[in-house]
Amino acid sequence: MLKDYLIVAMLTMVAGWKISLPVLGGLVFWCWRRRHIVWGILFGAGFVWTALAAWQFEQYM
Repeated sequence: MLKDYLIVAMLTMVAGWKISLPVLGGLVFWCWRRRHIVWGILFGAGFVWTALAAWQFEQYM
């Protein structure tokens, strides 16, 4: 059940990648400036994950 929610959340982020990528990038920058290293790494991983998923989605569609 939780897996379904995670899939829907990821598809929603990929569908809105023009908004979600700048927001995630801003969060990464803000976290690094405020020395929240762990949060910066987590948001950075989310940024890369969303960018790769959006790229793959557009490549295969």
